[in-house]
Amino acid sequence: MIDPLSWLDAAEEAPLQPQPADDAPGRRLLHDLGAAGYELRLEKSRYDRTYTIIPIGKGREGTDFEALFRDYERHHDEALRLLLEVCERLRIAPERWHVEAPTRWEALLRDAEAEDRPAAD
Repeated sequence: MIDPLSWLDAAEEAPLQPQPADDAPGRRLLHDLGAAGYELRLEKSRYDRTYTIIPIGKGREGTDFEALFRDYERHHDEALRLLLEVCERLRIAPERWHVEAPTRWEALLRDAEAEDRPAAD
């Protein structure tokens, strides 16, 4: 799985808005969940007007699940803030980002490959 924040970096020339120094744990959590083999979905919270990150799938063998889920509990809100910014910048409805972001990523890769190919004479 590609780090979802790399989609934003590739899709937008402008960097993410300046973030407080504590955003690194949220970014690291997103990376660690992806590296553990989870697909991440955003689901609207039943309790308020925000979303919840839902890891989908079976984690990879060798993952320290206890540490991963401890980090999830601690850093969910920072990770969520970053994912919602990705959605906003890419103009993706949060509940559809796991469907639309990979499609856009693939299109960006195709466009980049086409630009790198030498022009036909």
